Amino acid sequence: MTIKNQRLIERAKKNERNGDSKKAFELYQTVLKNSPSNHEALSRLSALNKASDKPKVSRSKINSVYAEYNNGDFTKALDSIESLIKDYSSEPLIFNIQGACFKSIDKLKKATESFKKAISLNHEYTESYYNLGICYNELGEINKAILAYEKALEIKHAYPAVHNNIGNIYLDLEKIEKSIDHFEWAIAYQPEYVEAHNNLGSSYFALGKFDLAIESFQHAVRLNPNYFEAYNNLGSVLYKNNQIDLAIDSFEKVISIEPKYLSAYSNLGNALKEIGQNDAAIECFEEALKIEPKFANAYNNIGVIYLDLGKNNDALTSFTEAVDINPNYVEALNNLGIVYHRINQCDKAINFYERALKINPEYAEAHNNLGSAYLFQEKIAESKKHFKKAIKIKPDYFTAYKNLGDAFSYSGENIEALKNYKKALSINPNLADILNPLIKE
Repeated sequence: MTIKNQRLIERAKKNERNGDSKKAFELYQTVLKNSPSNHEALSRLSALNKASDKPKVSRSKINSVYAEYNNGDFTKALDSIESLIKDYSSEPLIFNIQGACFKSIDKLKKATESFKKAISLNHEYTESYYNLGICYNELGEINKAILAYEKALEIKHAYPAVHNNIGNIYLDLEKIEKSIDHFEWAIAYQPEYVEAHNNLGSSYFALGKFDLAIESFQHAVRLNPNYFEAYNNLGSVLYKNNQIDLAIDSFEKVISIEPKYLSAYSNLGNALKEIGQNDAAIECFEEALKIEPKFANAYNNIGVIYLDLGKNNDALTSFTEAVDINPNYVEALNNLGIVYHRINQCDKAINFYERALKINPEYAEAHNNLGSAYLFQEKIAESKKHFKKAIKIKPDYFTAYKNLGDAFSYSGENIEALKNYKKALSINPNLADILNPLIKE
């Protein structure tokens, strides 16, 4: 097939998708004048001829259904569609609208059936593939969602919303390189696609490419100065990049735009804590609790500040509040264990560490803390087991190496103790003042 004919066929298909069958018909005929045996043009022309023999729904009837849909009267729209289907059962647009109505009332299974029916009537109906992908994603059928989106892109690669949606799936699946590829395509086709810039930033953030993430989030907020989610993400990456003052500015911007955005109060509180403004940090967390009294994360964060300040009773109260709200809050359970260990109630500490590990067996910090509690009780074998587990989960966990060295030292295994002390020191040279005297012994 010549390049000219291929381009004509692509233009004809585009006209079909846009509902301009007359123009598509003319283009296919042009191809056949140049190449009478062109199989694709013959096939599409035959399909158009068959379709033209079937009754066509009027634009006024379609507009009437659209009006009902846009007004949120989905039940009435569905009734109207049922009437139209009796006379126009081969019209894919009707089934696509029907699917949109079902989705709007959370009947996702029925929506998928409608979109599939639309596709069966028009195999190149990109919008229905797109809508089908959305429904499958919301149903948790991720592989089917990906297939639907990929089919849409196979027909029409210049579809920014599809690239953005499939990019989000890959981001959730931690297939970051794929997510970046799709977000970049979305932006290439639609440079002012603000959500795609934000999502691209999240992908770079996940890869630890902070400078690129910052650039993407900044681009998003330039396009939409009221995009508070992007400001919150910008603050998070600035915080992670140790640009605390700029992070604080971003979180404060979020709150100025959306005063009830809980995540911003939590993030701002943590940033203020980082620069030693504990009272201001607690105020942020308390402000969040005014908005949402069951915000367990805020209670946990307040508890962490009290723990750092040595206010064990206040910390205990805050962590207990967090766990009362969310009994599966592993960080708060671990923190309760730390408080009880500090006040020499090791049995209670062990109980909370074990509760945390029952929920998340791969929680390295809880294993390390449980090992420390057992070491305090002189249960050396148990302590070693948990320190080793912590190291297996988190190989650069220098505190666990140091503690394992203490356990070996306690049991008189000095060579093993020395090996673990040296390992801890190699990971964190700042431990030299603590570990060098032990190594020399």
